[in-house]
Amino acid sequence: MMTTHNRQQFQGLDTDYCRGKASQMRGQSEQMNGLMGNIQGMLDGVVWQGGNAERFVDNWGSTLRPKMAESSTEMDHRGRELRKRADLQDEASA
Repeated sequence: MMTTHNRQQFQGLDTDYCRGKASQMRGQSEQMNGLMGNIQGMLDGVVWQGGNAERFVDNWGSTLRPKMAESSTEMDHRGRELRKRADLQDEASA
């Protein structure tokens, strides 16, 4: 849900909105980690042979999984940073 504000009536950071988005970002990071685990579990548990299997497993290990892990870490970091900034804004406004 998109929240809009009248700029003439609102000053500063909407800390509740930011905390909600920060929580979503951290949740999505956790979902991505779960997805990586599910994919790895399927690859470890299935008998799949041939060129396609080898290419996918190689690509998964060398490119896809590391990029997903990096994205997940970045999403979590950005969510934590957004939460921190909302907390700082509340402290400054108190």
